[in-house]
Amino acid sequence: MPALGAAQILRADVPENRDVLYLIAVCQRYLGRVVDALATLEQLEEIHPNYGRLFQERGHCYRSLGNASAAVTAYEQAVSRNHTLTASWKALSALWHSLGREAQAQAAAAQVSKLLSLPREIVNAANMLAEGELGPAEQLVRGFLRNNGKHVEAMRLLAQIGVKQEALDDAEFLLESVLVFAPDYHAARYDYANVLSQRHKDARALEEARKLLQVEPSNRAFRTVYANACVGLGKRHPSPRQSAQWPRGKR
Repeated sequence: MPALGAAQILRADVPENRDVLYLIAVCQRYLGRVVDALATLEQLEEIHPNYGRLFQERGHCYRSLGNASAAVTAYEQAVSRNHTLTASWKALSALWHSLGREAQAQAAAAQVSKLLSLPREIVNAANMLAEGELGPAEQLVRGFLRNNGKHVEAMRLLAQIGVKQEALDDAEFLLESVLVFAPDYHAARYDYANVLSQRHKDARALEEARKLLQVEPSNRAFRTVYANACVGLGKRHPSPRQSAQWPRGKR
């Protein structure tokens, strides 16, 4: 296969290049050399352990070998690192359906639908962010927002990029604006509460966390941001008044 040969030649010059190793593994799988592909992916993981697409490719390899359990594990690792990997979500939906896990299959299918509903620029920028390409991601989102100034998902994504770049004041402003346009956008409110905590604005973070817990009192992430705000305020345990507002169930 010409592509494989070219990639292997290129690897001699850049032996640790992420994209070259990934391309080699893909070519090997397409040639039916799945064992070789898995070995290449092992080498890739040693150098770039958080690259979502390597786990997606590993899932494809195990799926081609008929190892559904290993494929599911690999695809789960892929989407935990990069939630924009539509192919992984589609594969998970199909695999979970075949294993009789309908709730998980439907949840994965919902993720596919959500990704397909978003503008391509936003999905591409989110993919770049997940893979650590902050500069290109920011450039793409800012370009999109110039023509779509009130797109809440784009604003939230730009805020997430800001957090990665430690531009917390910009992130706070963006998320505050998102919640003006979309007050029921709970994921953005969660991001907002976390940014407030990072900026040591714990009283406001606690207020936002309480709003989240009113919607999903058992959500562990929401409970965590609530607890962090309490700690920031020097309240390691909720006061009786706060305790009455704490969600029912395990405290």
